[in-house]
Amino acid sequence: MVSVQRGLAGIHPAVKFVSVSVDPEYDSPERLLKYANAHHADLKHGYFLTGKLDVVKDVVIQGFKQSMEPILKDSTFDIAHSGRFIVVDKQGRIRGFYEAKTITQQRALIKAVSFLTQKR
Repeated sequence: MVSVQRGLAGIHPAVKFVSVSVDPEYDSPERLLKYANAHHADLKHGYFLTGKLDVVKDVVIQGFKQSMEPILKDSTFDIAHSGRFIVVDKQGRIRGFYEAKTITQQRALIKAVSFLTQKR
């Protein structure tokens, strides 16, 4: 997320990054802030959100059209979820899905956001 934030720095003040915890029982606001600071996230242009599990599931599955399922991994509870960036325009429409871990996809995301923020 930090590399994409840096790539978009100064493009448009309305560009915001939102990270939604898929494990709200573990990820308290304090824990998310600690994570954001440890990863040098730009908190002026980004948010790390958590909430009640049913609301989070609704946002992830219905809103962002991503999967979110509990799984048992190495005898511990985990949550399977997407590792994607999702670009949402100012009208709330999904404009694209980008794999977070690939440089090519990160560059495509930066290009898409740059295009969406151009004055027409």
